[in-house]
Amino acid sequence: LPYDYLVISLGLQTHPNDIPGFREGAQHAWELDAALRCHDALEHFDGGTIVLGIPTGMYRCPPAPFEALFSLDSYLKQRGIRQRTEIHYFAPTPRPAGPDHTPPVWLTAHAEQRGVTTHFDFTIREIDADGRRVVAQDGKDLRYDLLFVVPPHRPAQPLLDSGIAEPQGISVNYDTLETQWENIWAIGDAVNFPASKAGVVAHQQADLVAHNIAVR
Repeated sequence: LPYDYLVISLGLQTHPNDIPGFREGAQHAWELDAALRCHDALEHFDGGTIVLGIPTGMYRCPPAPFEALFSLDSYLKQRGIRQRTEIHYFAPTPRPAGPDHTPPVWLTAHAEQRGVTTHFDFTIREIDADGRRVVAQDGKDLRYDLLFVVPPHRPAQPLLDSGIAEPQGISVNYDTLETQWENIWAIGDAVNFPASKAGVVAHQQADLVAHNIAVR
């Protein structure tokens, strides 16, 4: 397709297989089919240990794991099985620090107020589906009855194949969102940009790029 101006917004794709054992041992809700399977698993859950965690790297919608934790807590209370369920959360990052009102600190505090046990500096290496364990790089593990893990994400394959994107995303000028190629801009989740991988960010970036193309 020929173009005068090109705006790339192909987002990120999920790659569960980047974590050994993911397909066999974990649930997630970052694609429709997977979300439906997760729904079925929750309906059949009758108490035990739920572990929810995130991998290294970028993924769509950073607050979503905490939204899932809060939703799980409410859902299990509605079903009357919260008191016989443990919920654990793991992340590869250090425990958030700073003022109480900053989002990471606030979200962590509210998860713990709901009885969630948090595990920071836990970098997932593999999932042992037979043993029902999620194993970290340092050998630590968490046992589960139901495991919910955010799948690893990468830019869309055509972007990687063409060399436009690197694994961490498309490099752009932060002020203009222009790439190194003439008349090509990039917006949204596939961009290596210091902001959340969220729809509102893509929308704001689109307004900027549309304005600049119109002016040009």
